[in-house]
Amino acid sequence: NDEQGRRLEVILLAAGTSTFTTRRTGTLNVTQACGTVIVRELAGDTYQIRDVLTDKLLSKPPYREFACSVDQETVIGVTGTPARLMVGLPPHEEIEVVKHDNLVQFAISTDGKYLAYTTPVDGKLSLCIRTQSDGAQSCTDIGTFPVAGLTVNETGHLLYGFSDDECWYENPLRAKAKDCFEVHEWHSGLAKAATVASGVYPVWLTD
Repeated sequence: NDEQGRRLEVILLAAGTSTFTTRRTGTLNVTQACGTVIVRELAGDTYQIRDVLTDKLLSKPPYREFACSVDQETVIGVTGTPARLMVGLPPHEEIEVVKHDNLVQFAISTDGKYLAYTTPVDGKLSLCIRTQSDGAQSCTDIGTFPVAGLTVNETGHLLYGFSDDECWYENPLRAKAKDCFEVHEWHSGLAKAATVASGVYPVWLTD
């Protein structure tokens, strides 16, 4: 359990080998960003970002949470009090002000062309995809609970994990097996997200 710390397994698909990281407490979600694999960690009353492959901290002041393109030139992240979701390095554009860091999630495509994020709007969660070059964006309401992982690829397609509320209340067998989490896909051309798999914390994989 997390009181004893967690180790992350790094699997090299091409080589067919795997290694384990140092055991640490406070390990949260893992995703692909900044040309590597990053993990968000609790650090006292704030967060820090660690490069899983090198096991070193990765920082982009003044952001305390962030994701960036593969060349690390385009950055989206959270800074300030109250928390502000911003873009740029240094931050130069405010997307949203939120009460707490855990009310917002964000992602960036490896080429930095697309930004994706969720923010609370009138008691519901809004999921948005934004083109970085011109700021054009499309949004859709996806419910009232936080998503379990968010990722966007170079074509502007989003994947996110989500809890199927009907499943929890109306399908006791799946609920007992904790099988009520689904991966959804959405892009600006879809009126409604499509369910593509069971699970949480999806990640688009790139070379």
